[in-house]
Amino acid sequence: IYGSTLCTGALINNYSNDGFPYFLTANHCYSDYGNYQLAVNNTVFYFNYESPNCENSEGLTSQTISGAALKSNWANSDFCLVQLSSTPPINYNPYYSGWTKENVAALSATGIHHPRGDVKKFTMDEETNAIFRNNINFWNPSSECDENYSHSMFEIWWDHGATTGGSSGSALLNLNKRIVGQLYGGTGSCDWTEPDYYGCFYISWNQYPYTPSTRLKDWLDPMNDPNVTTMQGLRYYK
Repeated sequence: IYGSTLCTGALINNYSNDGFPYFLTANHCYSDYGNYQLAVNNTVFYFNYESPNCENSEGLTSQTISGAALKSNWANSDFCLVQLSSTPPINYNPYYSGWTKENVAALSATGIHHPRGDVKKFTMDEETNAIFRNNINFWNPSSECDENYSHSMFEIWWDHGATTGGSSGSALLNLNKRIVGQLYGGTGSCDWTEPDYYGCFYISWNQYPYTPSTRLKDWLDPMNDPNVTTMQGLRYYK
């Protein structure tokens, strides 16, 4: 949360597997404020805001971390990576999501998000109908993310659930529970079915102008290991 902005994100693991507090969300969560670093510095991150039962009741709001440092962001794949000001403590039970930078379509997908700032919700796509769309301004279809286009997005038609404002930045997880993108936006809701669009992790990994401030690889794979294509998740406190 920054000011009146509500977004979702996820702790994300890195190649060192050390629980370093990187957090992935959407670039557009901060783009309206001009000064990215100031906005990131003044963000409050809430953890475990979820219903204790199936009644959609309020969750706890006491588990927070205030402030972060901007590490990298890029508008075209709409990602923003920040470093939290402190490591989530053991009672937060933090989980650092795994990821894959392989340029392949997900066979099924799950989204975990906070629509309108509500308690944690899940959306699920159980079919093999997810495709990549290049150049989000024109929705030109393609079978994969393509770095030659200005905007490359992963299109999802949900079988169960829907996203809305506040869900932005939430991770898109493949069948192996690894991040393949983060939510850019969409026009669907619980009342009608429309697709959602997610910035491609594959594109965010290493994209023009190939600098640490515009890509993920320098932070999530600081050793620059060419054999690294996927990373498992990590529950840092065992």
